[in-house]
Order: sequence, then C-alpha cells, then structure tokens
Amino acid sequence: MRLAFTLDDYQRAVESFARRLPDLLARTSETADLAVDVERLAIAETLRARFTVAVVGQMRAGKSTLLNALIGRDLAPTGITETTATVNWFRWDPGERTQAFRVHWADGSEADFPLAAIADWLHAGAHTATTRWLDFFSSSAFLQTAFLVDTPGTRSTLDRHEQAAHSFVEGEAASGRADAILYVVNPVARESDRDLLAQFGDLTRMAGASVHNSIAVVQKWEHLDQGPWQSADPEAEIARKCAHMFEQLRTQVAAVVPASGMLARCAADPANGPAWEVLARMAAQCDDDDFEVLTDSEDLFCEADEVFAGGVPSQLERQAVVRQIPWPAVRLSLREARRRRLGDAAALLGRVRALSGIDALAQLLGERFLKQAALIKANTVLRRAWLPCQVALARLGATDQHLRDELGHCQALRQRLAAVADAPLRGELDVFVSARELELRAAVQRVRELRADLDQVREEALRNHEALDGDLRTIGLLLETPGLSPAERGMALQVCGRQGHAIASRLGLPADAPMAVLVETAEERLAWAQARSGRGARHGPIFAHIAERLGQMLEALEA
Repeated sequence: MRLAFTLDDYQRAVESFARRLPDLLARTSETADLAVDVERLAIAETLRARFTVAVVGQMRAGKSTLLNALIGRDLAPTGITETTATVNWFRWDPGERTQAFRVHWADGSEADFPLAAIADWLHAGAHTATTRWLDFFSSSAFLQTAFLVDTPGTRSTLDRHEQAAHSFVEGEAASGRADAILYVVNPVARESDRDLLAQFGDLTRMAGASVHNSIAVVQKWEHLDQGPWQSADPEAEIARKCAHMFEQLRTQVAAVVPASGMLARCAADPANGPAWEVLARMAAQCDDDDFEVLTDSEDLFCEADEVFAGGVPSQLERQAVVRQIPWPAVRLSLREARRRRLGDAAALLGRVRALSGIDALAQLLGERFLKQAALIKANTVLRRAWLPCQVALARLGATDQHLRDELGHCQALRQRLAAVADAPLRGELDVFVSARELELRAAVQRVRELRADLDQVREEALRNHEALDGDLRTIGLLLETPGLSPAERGMALQVCGRQGHAIASRLGLPADAPMAVLVETAEERLAWAQARSGRGARHGPIFAHIAERLGQMLEALEA
C-alpha cells in the first residue's frame, strides 16, 4: 500500500475510501442501508468546503464576546443574559453585505436585514423558532481562512437553544457541522464540559487519535478577585488555573488558554482613548490609600471628589470611564498600570491588549487549526465514513456467526436422517439438506469476502490516518515541550510536515532535488532521530515518531 505524505494524497485516500464503501456495502442486504448513509455524507464536497470553527460553551460564558474579539468587530450580539438563540455563521466579505445579516428561514428561503434589526432573533425573539441559521459578514482576515460559528449556550434554560447547540456539535444541524471547536469555559471546569467535548471528539476523531481539533478558552477571568494589587499577578494566576483545567480536560482538548474578549474589545475601541488617559494618570498620581478605595468597587470608584486627596481625576471623569469600559476591565487595568508603573495611556493600552490574550489565541488557532485545516477536515470526514464501515463489519460478523450456526443445524439434521427408515423420504430430505448446505456455504463465502474487502479498504485508510495523525500529535508536543534546541525543534517540525507535506519539503529540500540527495538526506535525518529516540532518551516519544516517518520516506523513495 502506498502511504500518503502530502495532504492531497491523504484527501484522495479518504475520498477513495468513502467512494468505494457504498459499492461494497450495497453487495448484501445486511449493509445496503449503510451504503445510503455514506453517500449522504457528500465526501468530495465536504473535503473541499471551507474549514469551520465553532465557538461552543455554556450560556453566558462569553462566547459571542470572544468571537467579536477574534474578528475585530462587534457583530455577534452580546449581553448579560442568554443572548444567542440561533446558530450564527460569520463569513468573509469585504463589501456592502457587512452592514446586514442574512436569515435562512425554516422553509428554505432567505432574506437580508439591517444589523439594527437583530433584536428579533435574540433570546426567544419573534423569529427564532422559524429560523434555521443566520449569516453575518466581515472583512476580518481570520474569516478569509475559516468560517466562525457562534452557537447557543449549553445548559440553556430554553430546550431549543440547548438542542441547537448539540445538533451543530454533533453534525446534524441543517446549517452544517464543525471541523474544530473553541470550547469557552468559565475559570472552573464542569463535568458537562467534559461530556460535550468527549461527544464532539467521538464524532470527529478516530479512536485513539490526537485531540487536534478542540481548544478550551477560559473567558471572563478578569472578574476574578486577584488579591492585593501590590502582589497580584493576574497572568500567573490565570496560567495556574489553565494548567489545572488542562489536567482535567487533556483527553478532550489540545490546549487550555486564557482569553478575555472584553479586554480585547475595550483595547481595540478608539473611542476609549480618553478613558485610558484617565486611568493611566490615576495609577501614576494618586496615593496608596486613595488607590485602595478606587479599586475596591465601582461605587467607590465613582465617589465624590471630596472623598479623595489630590491626584485623583474628577468624579465626572471617573464616571465617564465606567460608562465606556466595564468595571472588571477598569479595575484590572488600574492595578496593572500601578503595579508595572505604566505612566502613559499607550503603555497601558498595550498591556491590556497583551493581557486579553486575543493575539496569542489567534496565533494558537493559526498554529493548531488553520495550518492543519485540510488535514483536520480529512480526519473528520474519515471518522464520519468510518462509523458505517464499523457498523457493517459488526453486522457481517453477526451474519457470519448466524450462517455457521445454520450449517451446524444442517450437519446435526444429516446425522438424524440416518435413522429415517423410509428410504425415499430419507433421499428427498438428504437432497434438501444438501442444497441448503450449499446455499449457506455460498452465503458464508460472500460475507467473508465482503468482510475481507472492507477490512482491506479500512486498513489502507487507517494506516494513512495514523501516520498523519502522528504528525499532528508530534507537532503539538514539539510546540509544548521545553528543552529542545531551536534547531532540533525546527528540523522535527519540518519532518512532520510543518513547512509542507511532500517528502522533499519534509526533508528541507527543493521539490526538484535529485533522488540521490533525497535518499542521502533522509538517511542522515533518520540516524539523527534514532540517536534521540532510544530508551531513556529525554524526548524519546517525539523522536520515535520522527524516525518512523523518515523510515517511511525512505521506503517510499526506494519504491
């Protein structure tokens, strides 16, 4: 079997697997219905569709705020109550459509409305029950590469919101299905978080595959009480919480990272410029006693001027600040400006943007999702085609056992025929039993041939999946593992296909490199990886996969 190295080869292998399945499954009545299921998957179209990232999580976790921060525009409706009531798609468009949203009605028709009309689709609005999904449009660079989807919250008080979220995650929604998810959580994970993540993984990843298409994002951490401002380090505290949560969710997500959509949107809004000036001046000029009062609560922050000594901006200025920037962001920004001695608005604004984690999250999505989008999508498609194949093999196994039981009954009946005294009757029964045995043996042969053919196509698909999934898993380890030199990390990432999946690219060579150079380089890299993958080696599992891939490359080159 020719092993796939490039994404094109892998996509062709997955497509071949899914294309051959219906013909195989249609060969017997026991599996004919599964052939229809595979054809409905529309494998070729799905493989070439735009990569889709769904933002999922419990109600009021801040999903819509995070999505707005990622696309850099307040399109997704937000609020302090359960706002998102429909599955909302965010698509790239640089034109006039950015001023409207499109409704896909339950009857199959469509209509465009101005953004100001969105209220009728919020909460349990007038049109939510008759809407399949909404489309919003933005010129965001992120949306040029992937669709984003905002889903209703899980643990919703409204059954249809809960059902809409689960239907999309499970791939049953009329609007489509997700290739990857951002699972938005509050700073404490719940058992239901693990359940839904596991459900998504079961439907989109092969058994035992790397958790390459799920990332958990801890939102609203800016609301946490960080303790005394002099000693509080919000970055260190939320990093500790994320590490703890990753231990709880590591079998369901590739990473747990902090992000604050609120901080990101506050920092990005140019109208907030005067507010940052006030906060920077306040942090630099007021005395410690006043600062403790100002950062205690929003009410105290807005107290009358006579309560404070000199250096505190006026009450009118402070009230204007909290009208523009939510109190949790004001409190955190003030404390960071004071603790880090950020004396001007520009420095404070830069620090708030960094604290929001939105740029780090966008980079992580690029590394974990977008650079591997075609591979993740092919894995998801393979998993969906794999399920009916597994069901078919189970049914055929049961059929084979049933047929063999029937053959056993025939053999037992033949033994009993010897006791029949009536010779003509015994002869007729013997002919009947013999004919039935022939039918059963032929049926057993057909079932076993079909099982063998299904096993063959399944094994081909599985070997290709395991090889490329190993690349994904190892890339994740390489991005997380300390102690590797930049040269080691770079070469290992290259072998895993980070700079391209063709063999020449994996070896760091031009596409037209001579065969002798390809073989020599692969042999040198193999010796390098084997020396680092021995028993007790510090990064043994990483370099064991690297060595295996290089060995496969040599086999392919020699073939």
